[in-house]
Amino acid sequence: MTEDIVESWHVAYTEPKAEMKVEEEFRRLNYATLLLLERRRKTIYRGRKPVTEWRNLPLYPNYVFFGVRPGQGLYAAAETKGLTMILHSGETPLVVPAKVMDALFGRADADGIVRRIDEEAPPPPRLFKRGERVTFSEESPLTGLLATVAQDFEGGSAVRLWIDGFKGKRLSVDPTMLVTEKEGTGR
Repeated sequence: MTEDIVESWHVAYTEPKAEMKVEEEFRRLNYATLLLLERRRKTIYRGRKPVTEWRNLPLYPNYVFFGVRPGQGLYAAAETKGLTMILHSGETPLVVPAKVMDALFGRADADGIVRRIDEEAPPPPRLFKRGERVTFSEESPLTGLLATVAQDFEGGSAVRLWIDGFKGKRLSVDPTMLVTEKEGTGR
């Protein structure tokens, strides 16, 4: 997690479980980075003996925030191994507002950890209907984007969406990142 002089913040969408490698490569390329993590406690058994392990897992799976410093471009970031795409708004790369980045940095400790799962239970998953209009919540890295629900998976593990302006591409996201369009606009 780094926060220095940055001209603009962007969002990278990674291959599954590649967030930490992409964030490490961005840092190597001298981009500012933010990868929010949740610390999870998991008990596994080695033989008959229970062993408790702590793991740092991405709070927003597949998403890494990166900041472009003065004189840098996006080309090197776009060529990073493990990166699927840099999120766009229309034809231009999506720029995350500074106030959103400030709020995200404010939620994390120095290691990027936002919450510890053993201390805070996640809310129950919300179910969405196919065709329902939704927007990303303020806690989401995609705050404000509108989308249409394509499919809500059994058990509320993920929601597949068509995001407005993404030319028919579907994206699967955590349902806790979504609110209905009506809730999101306050109407």
